[in-house]
Amino acid sequence: MVPSELGTNLNAVRCPECGKANDGPGYLLPSDGAASTWRCHSCHFTCGKSLVAAMLEKIEQRIARAKHKEDIFTLLSELEDNHLHRDHILLFTLKEKLVFDCYQVKS
Repeated sequence: MVPSELGTNLNAVRCPECGKANDGPGYLLPSDGAASTWRCHSCHFTCGKSLVAAMLEKIEQRIARAKHKEDIFTLLSELEDNHLHRDHILLFTLKEKLVFDCYQVKS
């Protein structure tokens, strides 16, 4: 499979080395089928899956704690700007949570 998951970038995370560069962020993606090594497509920085897993676990905990529309919007913006590719699956999860929060029928 192509490292970008056929162009979807559902698991792409911002590179800690070049991810804040002015010329556009680099993203870490699994470099092998077992996802044991993650590699930046831009600067070629590599790291083990434990670093990425720890970061994603913290993000998942923050998503679980976000309960109100304002908190969700703030978190969505922060994650997209600083940590995850705009098409990352966790951002879709957060957007889904936002939709349910916004359209929840209040009794």
